[in-house]
Amino acid sequence: MRRCAANVRRGVKEKNFSHFVNLSAQFLARRELVQGMLRQAAEYCQQTGMVDEPVKPLVLEITERQLLRDFDSLRADLQPLLDYGFRLALDDFGSGYSSFLYLASLPISFLKIEGWLVRHVRSNPRGLAMVKSIIALARDQGITTIAECVEDAETADYLRELGVDWAQGWYFGRPQCEQRRSRAPAAVSSRIVGSASSMRVSSVTFPSFMGTLKSTRISMVFPATSTS
Repeated sequence: MRRCAANVRRGVKEKNFSHFVNLSAQFLARRELVQGMLRQAAEYCQQTGMVDEPVKPLVLEITERQLLRDFDSLRADLQPLLDYGFRLALDDFGSGYSSFLYLASLPISFLKIEGWLVRHVRSNPRGLAMVKSIIALARDQGITTIAECVEDAETADYLRELGVDWAQGWYFGRPQCEQRRSRAPAAVSSRIVGSASSMRVSSVTFPSFMGTLKSTRISMVFPATSTS
């Protein structure tokens, strides 16, 4: 949240600007941690003038391997965060048998397509069929699709043609530790797939990048590791 607020203060208020953070079942089960997170979020929103914004830039990533449990209890634990304006992303979609149950039971805003499917989308016919089905399902439900593990221009271009909304991976930028990033220049060139060819856009240096495949704008994503 500190990084997210710092970039909002620097003027990063693009429509697609999002800061993704992983949530564990253990964290959600402890009400005092959830309430502490909400208090901290309220302080940052006050500082950045986002108190009245109905949708906050923080996106909470959940993975079925972490949260396999009663859906009613899970929804109840998530509800205070959802009420505050946080959104949900379902990570590694397509990797487990209960992914569709999460999608049916929770108000998911982002589907992150599992990396193996993305890496093999151009070589595995069944994988391609699954990716197409995920895209169609997400489009029908108004959910943004995110392809994980995009490592080359050919894959990024292919996913864009299929209709994937966003992508993340080393093609857009390499991870950097925060200390090294603080010594780096304020802006770098990042590659993003445009309408017909690769284009270059300017973006702030962050630990990882996410590209918007359907436009020339880039949305920035942070490592999904902590809530601080």
